Amino acid sequence: MPSTQPIVAQSNLSPASNTQGAPVQARLFKISDIPTAMDAIGWPVSAALMRHWFQGQPWPTENGGMSQRVKEHAEWPPAQYIEESIVKMSWVASFDKVQPVLAELRRSWNNAAAMGEIRKHLLRAYGDKGLGCYPLVFPNLASAVERFGYFNSRAITFSKWGSEGLNDLRGALADFNLRVAAEGDVEVHADRILFRPKTLLFYA
Repeated sequence: MPSTQPIVAQSNLSPASNTQGAPVQARLFKISDIPTAMDAIGWPVSAALMRHWFQGQPWPTENGGMSQRVKEHAEWPPAQYIEESIVKMSWVASFDKVQPVLAELRRSWNNAAAMGEIRKHLLRAYGDKGLGCYPLVFPNLASAVERFGYFNSRAITFSKWGSEGLNDLRGALADFNLRVAAEGDVEVHADRILFRPKTLLFYA
């Protein structure tokens, strides 16, 4: 049966007679120290992204933040605010949290909901083209696919409580979207447009 007596913790601190306390030295931790701390715990991608952020310039808005039109996806951000060399898809896909979502997107990239998006993007890009066969190929940049239009998407989120996914992925991207599109051949006929996919493309 557990004891009902209170437990007294004992610790050797300053004697009660010392009413002035003792001086201690502490170095201030600045926001610019965060990348070094990230490196120290093995978060190199998070650290690289934050260093890139520190080196950038504020937006030309009153508060220096992203413009409202870009937030609403009504306008594409200027090139200096797009970074595509630090985060690699091979790195993103190496995390356990991402792998089942990637598998789900691979299975459902062209499901019923996606077909409407695929048609919309193809009509916008090829609706005024002459008859013929055109390659749909993207440069090795996520922004090129994003500009054309992704086919399907899944959100990857982390719990706001506890330490779930407390790793370099969460430090770098926090909650983010995993998206898929495809490369292939587009055939423009007099009465229809056919898309013959060859390769699936995934990006964050």
